[in-house]
Formats: sequence, structure tokens, C-alpha cells
Amino acid sequence: MKINIAIIRGGIGREYDISLQSGARVLSAINRKKYQPIDVLVDKEGVWHADGAPLDPSDLKYITDVVFNLLHGPYGEDGLMSQFLEDEGIPYIGSSPLGSRMAYNKAISKEKFKNLGIKTPASESIRLTQKIKQAPKEDLRDFMINGAKKVFEHVSPPWVIKPACCSFSIDVYYAENFDQMLEGIAKVLYNHETVLVEQYIKGREIAVGLAENFRDEEYHIFHPVDVIKKGKVLDREERERGHSYAKSPLTQKELEIIRDAVARIHKGFELKDYSLVDFILSKNGLYVLEVDNLPGFSDHSMFPKSLEIAGVDFPDFIDHLIQNTLNLKK
Repeated sequence: MKINIAIIRGGIGREYDISLQSGARVLSAINRKKYQPIDVLVDKEGVWHADGAPLDPSDLKYITDVVFNLLHGPYGEDGLMSQFLEDEGIPYIGSSPLGSRMAYNKAISKEKFKNLGIKTPASESIRLTQKIKQAPKEDLRDFMINGAKKVFEHVSPPWVIKPACCSFSIDVYYAENFDQMLEGIAKVLYNHETVLVEQYIKGREIAVGLAENFRDEEYHIFHPVDVIKKGKVLDREERERGHSYAKSPLTQKELEIIRDAVARIHKGFELKDYSLVDFILSKNGLYVLEVDNLPGFSDHSMFPKSLEIAGVDFPDFIDHLIQNTLNLKK
């Protein structure tokens, strides 16, 4: 008898299209001889569908044995989906609610990195409260100017400006002066509640994937991948244009430092199954930028590149994630 696998994709966030692509790739990779995939779509209005038919979320437990959560952004990466699945008693692939919440919020993540003893760029966050949202435009502009001044006083330029809670490099900007920073803050706060402004660190951007119980290791860390981009930052436009990757040329000491940091982050954040960590390797050492608790599998995503460089067949890896989850739940 085949095992039913529900692949949840779509969602209410701006990552909708990327989630569709990640889910489609997993659906195409699933071994139909062993598993019966169920395509669970959450549309932009939050309505659920299973293989095209309407689905009440509370009925999900009756049609599947395990869930592969591929909702990127809100409700998927922020821990709400994993909390729902735990409350329903449904086994799932992906990180715990707590780990997901910590990883998804970049401001919280940075504090956690520091507690783990791993360097991260200096930063300040600005939160748009409901009171400020409803204030006159003049007050809102004053609020953003004061926030930008606070950043200017505490964080050296240049800066990277991005949402505290978002994924896939959406609304990421680079600024070299105060006016550019203020413009970036305004753009981010137009779409998000909290903006994170951090110091730009010049160096090589490196992505490192991890998989649990893989290749006879409790925590298998894939060889780091250099992210080769044309601009200063990896924003959504550059990702969609098709930036390139290469196996990172590293000394044995650099490799050991990176692998130690990845393992500490994955365990420290209480992540599960697989994750991806982004670093900058500079002349002043290694800086962690963020950790992805739910890496994507689209053509523009970094985790599949790690698998490709490691010579891992994608369908085999998907099978591993399924089997790992089922075995842990026995």
C-alpha cells in the first residue's frame, strides 16, 4: 500500500509563485511506486484545495500520512503551519514551530547568532506600530527619519535594508548614504511591519546546506556554495535573473569554521530535517546573515545547488526526507 504524501504549496504571501515552483519540483520528484502524492494548494486568499478539490484544513489528517510543507513566507516559514500540523497530530517534514519562528524573524535570529557566539553584521530594526501607521503622513515621515538617524548613529555605512520577516530576498536594498537608506526604509515599511538595517560586509557570500541523518551522519553538512551575483546584494530581481553558483574554494581551516557554525546554528535554533545558512566570508572573518528553516527547491533556490554539487540525486533526497520523517515517528 502506498504512503500518502501531501505537498502543501502556494500561500498568502508574496512568495506564492516560488512556493508553487518548489512544490512542483517535489511533486515531480516523488517516487510514484512508493508514494501517492497529494497536491495541496493554499491559494492567495488562504483557501485550501487537495488535487483541485476544496479541502477543509481540519480534514487534512484523513487523507495523508505525512506532510511536506513548502509554503514559503507567512504561515509556512513562520511556524504557524508546523504548529497546526502538530496540533492535528500529522507527521511533517520541516522545522518545529519555535525554530521556525526564530529563524523567520531576522531581528530575533541575529540575537540568537550572538548568543551562539557567531559574528553577524551590526544592525538596527525599526518597527511600524499600528499607531504610527494611522498617523498623518508628516508624522510617519518624521518617524522614518528619526529611525534612519538612529541607524546612522549606531551602524556604519554602507547598509543592507530588508524586511525583518520575509524570504526569497524580497524588498532587499543596498544604500551608501543617508538619503538612500531613508528611501530603502520607506520602501520596506510600505510592505512590511519591521525593517532591519544592517552593516554591509564586503566579502564572499556563501550558502551552506545541512541534512539530518544523511550519508551516515546525524548532521550532514554539504560543501559550501559561493553565490556569484552582479550587484552588491542578492535581491529578488537578481535571483530571478539567474545568479550563478560555484563550489566554494576554501582552506581546511575555513571549512571547519563554517561547518562548526552551521551545526551550531541548526541545533541552536532547534531546526529539523534540513536547513540552509547564508554567510559572508570577509577578511575580518565569518559573518552569518540568516538561516533558512524551509529552503526552497525552485530553479532559483540555493539548496538544490548544494545537492547538485554534492552529486545527490534530487528524487533520492526527497525520498530520504520522507523516510527520515516516517522513521522518526515510528
